[in-house]
Amino acid sequence: MIGVNRIQISIVFILALFCATCQSDLETKPLKIGVYEFDFPLVFEKKDVPGIKNYMTIIKGDGIEFYATYGYYPNDFEFYEKKTERYYIEEQGRHAIIDDTLDNIARRILIAKEPEIGRTGIYLEDQTNIIKEINSYQAMDMYITGITLEQQQMVLRIYKSGRRIR
Repeated sequence: MIGVNRIQISIVFILALFCATCQSDLETKPLKIGVYEFDFPLVFEKKDVPGIKNYMTIIKGDGIEFYATYGYYPNDFEFYEKKTERYYIEEQGRHAIIDDTLDNIARRILIAKEPEIGRTGIYLEDQTNIIKEINSYQAMDMYITGITLEQQQMVLRIYKSGRRIR
């Protein structure tokens, strides 16, 4: 009887530990990039690196790294669109592109069909926030490469959680 109780207690302890680990994978925390916020799993940490014209952010966790830039860019969404299409053509159709808008924010998500070698990224451009003298929009770009299909699903959930901070 004593041996059975120890086994039962051990099994319950292992299941509880496993469930706690699973729960932490599901829990998220908001990480801010400029005026945007994304829900990342708890294991991710962010480091901001100031630049000359913009800010660069590196977000690390779970063995992968995101790179993001935020600031005013002289390249509007149309330029980014051409740049993305050029990248898309150079990669011979290895990406899917999703374009939409959220609260006057143009959003483009680039999804690598082979994420192990391609880029999965997001571009957000605030079309109401422009410095007309230099034709610069407030924008954010974030991408990741070298990930598995499973990791890409997590990345897309993160990208889709993006929102402007009010």
